[in-house]
Amino acid sequence: MKIKEAYEKLRELKDSSFLLDKSTKSNKGANGTFLEEVLGLKPGNARLDFEDGELKHFSLNDKGQVKEDFRICSVWDKDEIIKKLSNILVVGRDNLTGEIIYCELHKILEENPKFNEYFHKEVDWIISKGPMNVSQKDTEIWVSKTQGKGREAKKTRSLYISRPAAHYLFFGVYPPRARKAKAILT
Repeated sequence: MKIKEAYEKLRELKDSSFLLDKSTKSNKGANGTFLEEVLGLKPGNARLDFEDGELKHFSLNDKGQVKEDFRICSVWDKDEIIKKLSNILVVGRDNLTGEIIYCELHKILEENPKFNEYFHKEVDWIISKGPMNVSQKDTEIWVSKTQGKGREAKKTRSLYISRPAAHYLFFGVYPPRARKAKAILT
């Protein structure tokens, strides 16, 4: 399936009061799985979800802000990361109602000079240090962090866009009281 076809299908669902399954509320990975099922995508280990792009999902908290850091991938190959970021269908959902509130196509590095500049600075630095040797506090926009909390966290790190930067990317405003990357993006 091409990313534009999926975008059109989800835009129609967004406009028809379609709700994402409420059972996905506590398992954030289940949201993406549910969207893949709705779109008819077959689960697998292909590098991209679509022939020409990637599907990513986020939830909003009760204040209408991006709820968590926005996960990109756990593959630390810069060319692979750039490929994922070059054509992304981003779907956002209201965590309380399940309603799709955001559905847009993004070319993150191409469309956003600051994200591109900091991608090359921060991701190169993370890769050079080794993702396991870097804390999410060490960078501003692009962060290396484990999935899960405490001892339950996976012992690998993934690349994320920090929660405030993701909110700015998707909504064009910086979330109140957030500090990470504020001096860069505002």
